[in-house]
Amino acid sequence: MSGIARKVAIIAATAVAIGAPAAQAILGFGQSASEFSAGGDQTLRAAGYAFSIWTPIYLGMIAFTIYQLLPRNDGSGMVALTAPYGGLAFLSCGIWILLSAWDAEWMTVLVILTGLFSALTGMTLATRVADAPRRDIFFCAWPLAALAGWLTVAAPLNILTVMTSQGLIGEEAAVPAALSGLAVAAALAIFTLRQTHLWLYAVPVAWGLAAVAVAERSGKPLVAGVAVVLAVGVLLAAWLFRRPTAAPR
Repeated sequence: MSGIARKVAIIAATAVAIGAPAAQAILGFGQSASEFSAGGDQTLRAAGYAFSIWTPIYLGMIAFTIYQLLPRNDGSGMVALTAPYGGLAFLSCGIWILLSAWDAEWMTVLVILTGLFSALTGMTLATRVADAPRRDIFFCAWPLAALAGWLTVAAPLNILTVMTSQGLIGEEAAVPAALSGLAVAAALAIFTLRQTHLWLYAVPVAWGLAAVAVAERSGKPLVAGVAVVLAVGVLLAAWLFRRPTAAPR
C-alpha cells in the first residue's frame, strides 16, 4: 500500500469509527448499543459506566490517525506495519454500531471478532519492531492496545448476548456460560501480555472485568467474584510480563 493510499484508508476508517455513533446519536436511527445489549444480557453484562472507556479509545484512534498522517513518519516501519490492522480494527467499531442498530446479531459477532484480532495483531507486530522510537510505541501500539483490551472483554459479552437472545443459552446454563466467557477473556489477555509485554493492554481488560463484577454482584455473586479474581490476575500478569520489547530512544 502506498503512503497516500495508507493515509486515505486510515482517515476513512477513523471517520467511520467515530462518525457512526455520532450520526446515530444525532439522527436517532435504529436501536442504541445499550438497547442491543439489553436484548440478551441475562447471561453476562457489564455496568453501564464501563462504556465510558470509549472516550479514551476514540482519542487514541485520533492520535493514531494523526501520527499516521505526519510526513516525518513516512519512513517508520511501525507506522506502515500497524496501519492496515488499525484501520480494519477502527472500521469494525463503526460497522458494529450500524449492525447493532439494525439488530443484525450474528453479524455483530463476526465484526467484533474482526476488530479484536485486527487490533491484537497490530499491537503484537508493533512490539516486535526492533529499535522502535518511544513515540512510535506511544502513538501506534498504545491506541491499538487500548482498543484490543476493551474488545477482549466486549467480544465474549457480545457473543453471550447474541446466544442468549437467540435462545441458545437458558437460565440454567447462564452461570456456566458466563464463567466460560470470563475465562476465555482472561486467558486471551494473559497470553497476549506474555507475547507483547505491553502493560497498557491489561488496563481496559481489568476495567471491563471489574465492570462485570459490579453488574453481577447481586444476581450472580459467583460470577462477580470470579470476575474480580480474573481482573486482579490480569493486572498481576501485566506486572510479571512488563519487560519492554523495544529499546526506547
